[in-house]
Amino acid sequence: MLKNRIGLLISWPREIDIFSKFFEAKSQKIDFIVNDNFSFEKGRNFSNKKIVEILKEKKIIFRYFSEIYKKEKYKVIISTGEFSGYHISVYSLFRFIYGRTIGSIIEYFGLSLYFFKKFGRSFTADGNNSKIGISSFPEKKIGKIVVKFPDGIDIKKKNYPYDFYKNIFDIFFSYCDFEIDLIRKKFNNKILKKIDYFRYDYVQHYKGNFNKLDHKIDKAKKTIYWLPTHIDNGKDEDKNLSNWIYKLNFLNKHFNIILRPHPKTISRNKDLIHEISKLDYILDTDFDKKIGEAIINSDLIFADYGGIVFDTLYLEKKIILLDLDSKTNFVKTLKDIESVDIDIRNHLKSLKDEDTEKNIMSKLRIVIDENLERVKTLKNHYFGKKNYLNFEQTLGYLQDLL
Repeated sequence: MLKNRIGLLISWPREIDIFSKFFEAKSQKIDFIVNDNFSFEKGRNFSNKKIVEILKEKKIIFRYFSEIYKKEKYKVIISTGEFSGYHISVYSLFRFIYGRTIGSIIEYFGLSLYFFKKFGRSFTADGNNSKIGISSFPEKKIGKIVVKFPDGIDIKKKNYPYDFYKNIFDIFFSYCDFEIDLIRKKFNNKILKKIDYFRYDYVQHYKGNFNKLDHKIDKAKKTIYWLPTHIDNGKDEDKNLSNWIYKLNFLNKHFNIILRPHPKTISRNKDLIHEISKLDYILDTDFDKKIGEAIINSDLIFADYGGIVFDTLYLEKKIILLDLDSKTNFVKTLKDIESVDIDIRNHLKSLKDEDTEKNIMSKLRIVIDENLERVKTLKNHYFGKKNYLNFEQTLGYLQDLL
């Protein structure tokens, strides 16, 4: 049965913030859909439960994916492309065995990078991270017209857009000009629309977002919000946190450092969260976080890789990057696939493993005291200046597809 409605898929708890304007709009033509399928992906089932908890707390009506799959089809589906489930088959079992044996050996000896450069594939089948099931993207099975919604601009230019997007998405929304140019070069028959980053329309200059942590904040100190990404890259997983939490702990004497691990890290690595809790940071594990308010109300942002770097530029706030060793497979891969995570490091200050406490304090003071002109220039460079659709225009465009 084809429903003349819009279905919006919510893949991870952070997407509740990403799609906040759609919740506020209270459109009678949109259904919110939550994944309730069992998953073999580490942390996914826990995250799905968190999505349900948050939506119920906000009194937002939603539907479960199992109510819809193979029973109904929406005229329009909106997805970030991260709703994937896992399908078990004979092929997936062989792939799992290959990945955990031959693939892990290829990964261990560093041959995956050679193969990637030579053939465009690593031939590891995800190595030690190989899963029994393979990714399954249900968007086309439950939607006639599928819209790719952006979840950040930490784009890997060499292989973006991914080949499998071609058979899933009909329309691509984007926040930035260069992403649209990349999609147009590879998929010349897709509809492309630049939209405003209306996720951050609500951002206000007030301290309301810190209310839950107020009793721990020293008003005489400047506040640093640390927003690490989640690294799911074999033996490099969560090194962006574990390599820095002890080295930077001394800064808590001089600043309020609020450390919010990525929700996937919170879901998947309880031991690391426990280790952080024993240090002097103000630990923030709130899944229902309005990231924009956290960024705008801080004096400085610590970030490493991922979309949060560019979100900070968009909100015109000062930022310092925390680098990983260039010899890690994670960093090597980012360089090979021409990630903007590497390019941005030519323009922003970074902390490096060899930095002494004195060097770290010096870099922080320089960035905190400098003006915002460089940040504003970088914002224009990465997001571009072409016209975009605001939220009302975007919602109108989606409803006109019905």
